[in-house]
Amino acid sequence: MTRGQFGSASDSVRSTSEYRSFIAGGEWKPWSKLSLSAQVAYTRGSESMDQIVFSVPEEVLARLIDSNYDLTEAHTYSNLDSKRWDVNFTALTRISQGLEGLLSYSYVDFNDVTPYLADLSGKLNAVQVALRWTL
Repeated sequence: MTRGQFGSASDSVRSTSEYRSFIAGGEWKPWSKLSLSAQVAYTRGSESMDQIVFSVPEEVLARLIDSNYDLTEAHTYSNLDSKRWDVNFTALTRISQGLEGLLSYSYVDFNDVTPYLADLSGKLNAVQVALRWTL
């Protein structure tokens, strides 16, 4: 039995990441004291890596009682795939000199296409109401 390190093994592994986004938005001022805006964004992302293959002889592996060089499934941990939508609507109005009112709605829809440890999919709705003043 051998405890400790005696030799090494290596493998070249290719990792790939790809993200594509589309964003569009605009603003409209129906009159001087009111500004309306909208924005939408879509992102698709994926990541993956090649399988790790060590060329370690069986007799060497048999002597490593405290180690496990079985990495046959390690590449599956990096198989990530997701889709995300972000939508935002905002209204900003000037109430008086230096005082503005803000109303905003945001929606996020995240889809974890290939969940690993847990499915991270979910939706978020957020509303913001605020007064903003400047001196």
